[in-house]
This record gives sequence, C-alpha cells and structure tokens, in this order.
Amino acid sequence: MSSINMSELRAEQDRTDSRRQQLSERFTAFREGLLGRLEQLTAEAAETGLRGVQSLERTYESGQLLEVTLSLNDMPLLLVVPAKAQYLQGEREDILAFRVFVFFSTDTDNAYPLLDIVCGECGGDSGCYEIRVLPSEEGWKLRKSGRLTEEGSQEAAEYLVDFLYQMRPAWRPEPKLRQLRSGRTVSRPIGFRTGRANE
Repeated sequence: MSSINMSELRAEQDRTDSRRQQLSERFTAFREGLLGRLEQLTAEAAETGLRGVQSLERTYESGQLLEVTLSLNDMPLLLVVPAKAQYLQGEREDILAFRVFVFFSTDTDNAYPLLDIVCGECGGDSGCYEIRVLPSEEGWKLRKSGRLTEEGSQEAAEYLVDFLYQMRPAWRPEPKLRQLRSGRTVSRPIGFRTGRANE
C-alpha cells in the first residue's frame, strides 16, 4: 500500500496556486505602475533635452513573458518580466516571488542581468520589492526596497532612473574587435562588476 497521501499533495498544490494568484494580483498592479512611471520619466527626459533617451516600448508580450525596451543616459535597457512567480533560493526558499530583470544590452541572448527587482511575499499583506545589483562577489547587493503598492512602484521607477544617471561609461579592459567596430558594447557602466561581462 502506498505511503503517499495524494490528497495532501493536492491540498499543497491548491495552497501554492492560491498564494501565486494573490501575489500575481499585487504584482501586476505594481508592474503597470512601474512601467507607467518609467514611461512618464523618459518622456520628461526627452522634453528636457537630455541626450541618449529612447521612449519606453513594449516589444514583446505573451502569456509567459513581457519585454520592454528604453534608453536613458545613453544606456539601452531591456526589462524582461516572466509571468509566473517562483520560489526564491537560499534563506528565503519558502517565499514566492516575481522578478523583473534589467539588462544593459539588447544585442545578445548571452547577456546577464545587471539589476533585478524581486517582488515577493514579504512586508505583510501588500508584499514587498527589492532592487538588487547583479552580480556581485556576494551574489547580489540590495539597493532599494519598499512595498508592492502604487506608491512603491513610483518610488522604484524613480530610483532606477536616478541610479542610471549616476552611472558613468567605462572602457572594457580588453574590448573585442567586433565590439569596437559595432560601437555598441565598447563600454559599460562603472559600478557593475566586469567578471561576467556581456559578450
């Protein structure tokens, strides 16, 4: 006779699905607030005459993934948002979270994310977000945190823009010939570790 309790397994699946649904509702509102504020800020930057600005554009959207491009401070950015919450690893392995990945490149599938915004089950009923710099020697570095609310989405967008305008392009130690010829990936922002450079 089997020792596996199928009813308990089904109940656990139902609990996880319920948690995902509740978090998804909060995250969707936060995501739309974040993108809406980024769209406003890029428009304001262009109107002010700041150079190196490209308006926010949703370039790909499906039931599994959302991709958004924009440029600020001459930095082409790609935001990638998977549609499903997953469990975090490490000390918070029982926490479900969505992640928004921010890439400083739109030219290659081999690029690593430089920032992520973790939106998960913390901070009470509203949930919370964390903006982290990736990668670092410790794995990641926390830069900003707040709640998954409308106000939180505005704060996250404004922090991201401010952070980007504090970055300065720097030469790669040994740029490849194709990078020099393309002119697109010769430099990278100071402040990001170069050990896992985008190829």
